[in-house]
Amino acid sequence: MARKTHTHRPTATTPEHGGEVRVRLLFAGGQVGPGKIALLEAIRDTGSISAAARKEGMPFRRAWQLIDTLHHVFRDPVVKATTGGRTGGGATLTPFGLELVDRYRQMERAALDAARPHMERLDSFLPAGGGAPETDPERVESALLRPRTEAG
Repeated sequence: MARKTHTHRPTATTPEHGGEVRVRLLFAGGQVGPGKIALLEAIRDTGSISAAARKEGMPFRRAWQLIDTLHHVFRDPVVKATTGGRTGGGATLTPFGLELVDRYRQMERAALDAARPHMERLDSFLPAGGGAPETDPERVESALLRPRTEAG
């Protein structure tokens, strides 16, 4: 199943350019980035790990692996799951899980706000359409065949 893209994620770019900033927190036991946070938000919103996995376009097993990673990174759990039965089970974020999502999103907004003017300036140096020149075979061939001048 293909991973879905989420338009609600903040970005420090403009749509016509290819640069973007992503926040990833590195800890001794693992990392926390936009994918794990999106999964936690989906669990918060759906009350279910399987529904959250479907929403994020990943297998249930992968969702559990990501949650397990977070449970090994931090002392406190981020998700509390209840097994199925007549009520069907479910999952909720723990108070720490809610705080992790909130703090991550706050850091992300601060980083993107700080990066925005720099990204806009760097984006102005991207080729038309935002693609790198070396990824366009016609541009690469043209650059290789073009006679070099004294200046470069």
